[in-house]
Amino acid sequence: MRNSTRGLLLIASLALAGSAFAAPAGGIVEHPPVQSGYGTGPYGGYGPVGPLNSPAVVVPYLAPNGITVYPLQTSSNAVKPGPNSTVKVNYRGWLQNGTEFDSSYSRGQPAVFELNKTIPCWQQGLQTVPVGSKVKLVCPPSTAYGANQVGNIPPNSTLTYEIDLLEVMN
Repeated sequence: MRNSTRGLLLIASLALAGSAFAAPAGGIVEHPPVQSGYGTGPYGGYGPVGPLNSPAVVVPYLAPNGITVYPLQTSSNAVKPGPNSTVKVNYRGWLQNGTEFDSSYSRGQPAVFELNKTIPCWQQGLQTVPVGSKVKLVCPPSTAYGANQVGNIPPNSTLTYEIDLLEVMN
């Protein structure tokens, strides 16, 4: 399919979806329209979202505070974490320039976190994710570490995480 035709089809599908892309006041869009393929990449332009080995999604949904949630693999499981849940995840995180700064995959084992002790982006974004799903979270600085430098993460960094929610432990 030619690029111009593909673009017109995407614009038409966005127009038909209407307000499904806007989060209700203070809320999260629970069942976003999803299209597999390519979308706007982390450096702008048209291409895969995230690292080259990462699946791409065209249509994200928005959580409060500018957090963008890209569903990469969805599960029909009804269990989702709550604000005080302990979660078991596999994840990787990278900066806007593509530098990976953390990964449970590189350590060879999943990580366990108390959700209420993570950054706000994880707290808000993961509560929308059913167990067995994989998402990509794009976290504006205000929902990550803000003006603080944490390890090799510079101040005011937008962070991207790819998270596979394996289990809600409580």
